[in-house]
Amino acid sequence: MPAKPLRNMRKGDSRTNMLDLANEGLREINILLRLEIRDLKKRLGEVSDADGCHISFTIPGKAVPKGRPRVVSGRTYTPKRTKEYEDRVKVLSLVARQSSRSGILEGPIGIKLGIYGRIRGDLDNIAKSLLDGMNGVLYEDDRQVRSLSVERYDSEDPHVDVSVEVLS
Repeated sequence: MPAKPLRNMRKGDSRTNMLDLANEGLREINILLRLEIRDLKKRLGEVSDADGCHISFTIPGKAVPKGRPRVVSGRTYTPKRTKEYEDRVKVLSLVARQSSRSGILEGPIGIKLGIYGRIRGDLDNIAKSLLDGMNGVLYEDDRQVRSLSVERYDSEDPHVDVSVEVLS
C-alpha cells in the first residue's frame, strides 16, 4: 500500500497519532535540554564577556589527554574516553559562548589553559584534547590560534580554567 501524503491525514489516523507522539517526544527532549543547559550554566560558575572578544570558563573534573588514534580492520577511530571528553568540552564551550552572548570568535586568538589536579599524560596531549573540543564551537578553526599558554598545577580539585580572547 502506498504511503499517504501528510496533507491527507485525518484525525485518528495511525500516522497522525505517530506524528503527534513524535512531536510530544521532541517537546520533552527540548525541555530536558533546556534544563541540562541551565544546570551546566550553574556549574560553570562565572562566564565573563569583555566586549564579546573574551570568553572564560571552567571545565570541572579531571582533564583527559588526547589518546592515540586506533586502527581496527583498516578503520581509524578516536578512543572512546578521548571522544567523550572532547564532547564534554564542546558542550561546556557552547554553554560558555552562549552565556557570554558571543558568536564564534573570528581572527587570531590567544588561549590560556590552567590544568589542575593530579594528571597523568603529557601536557601537550591534554591541551590537544581541549583544543579539539573547542574547535568549531568557540572559534572557527584551530589555525586561528596564535598564542597558547598551558600551565599545570597539582591540586585536590581537578578542573581546567579556560580563557580565549581575540588578539588585536
